[in-house]
Amino acid sequence: IVIKLLTYAIPFILIDAIASLYGFVDMSTINRTMVSLGYKMAEAESVVSILSTWGLKLNMIVLAVSAGMIVSLVPTIASSKATGNMDDVKHKINQALQSLLYVIIPMTVGLSMIATPVWTIFFGASSQLGPMVFSYSIFIALAMSIFNVTISMMHSLGYSKTVVITLAMGLVVKVLITIPFIKLFNMMGIHPAYGVITSTIFANLSTTLFNTLFLKKKIGIKYKDTVIKTLKMLIPLFGMIVSVYLLSIVIPTSNSRLMSLLYSLIYGIVGAGVYLFCSIKTKIVYEIFF
Repeated sequence: IVIKLLTYAIPFILIDAIASLYGFVDMSTINRTMVSLGYKMAEAESVVSILSTWGLKLNMIVLAVSAGMIVSLVPTIASSKATGNMDDVKHKINQALQSLLYVIIPMTVGLSMIATPVWTIFFGASSQLGPMVFSYSIFIALAMSIFNVTISMMHSLGYSKTVVITLAMGLVVKVLITIPFIKLFNMMGIHPAYGVITSTIFANLSTTLFNTLFLKKKIGIKYKDTVIKTLKMLIPLFGMIVSVYLLSIVIPTSNSRLMSLLYSLIYGIVGAGVYLFCSIKTKIVYEIFF
């Protein structure tokens, strides 16, 4: 029993450990690389703080949703595999991905669009760098959410050794591309912080791609239905983006925490309402959840 518990627990522990190592890679590379490019140490340290502490706390808003799905995903897929019902396993994997994307994508895009008032609520309006970096770093949470769910799927199906390899592969990719991406983005006239964020997203997506292709090869799962429904999600997502953008013109952001909270609530309610309304009209919500 103890061996079984350890077998199930170790991959989940490794997920958190690898996520921490991603932050360690950033702390080890950002300061010296940005300084070598002509930036002040104070700005480099601010970027590290935003990515590893302040922004990470806000990213947990999105990551908490995927964590909840992981808790419910593992036993359902494992039970279907135990009964030998592989068709049900494939269906549940696709449904899990679709449900996750339906909820996580608008949350991520919405938080990115209202990054300034959200940042002001928690940390004040003292820095312009914070909202700027957070508006893009929130997409790390999207990539990590999908990555974590695919890891849980493989773990549920008994591919724990492959999970460890996948985690190590993602870390290696992160180590190899972080500094080149920082320098590349700086050469393009884009703030180096965006290069750091892109390297993290790329590392997570590369492991996610490996996981999905591995499952396709091992159990014959097809993702065509998920791809089609994800494309359909773009219609309500576009409606949400337009509505929030127009609303931001009418109701501009404020340096006040109280007003930022009020504006964020308004943006959130209107954006979520438009997204749900368009989802019902396109019937995508029924195709995924019913």
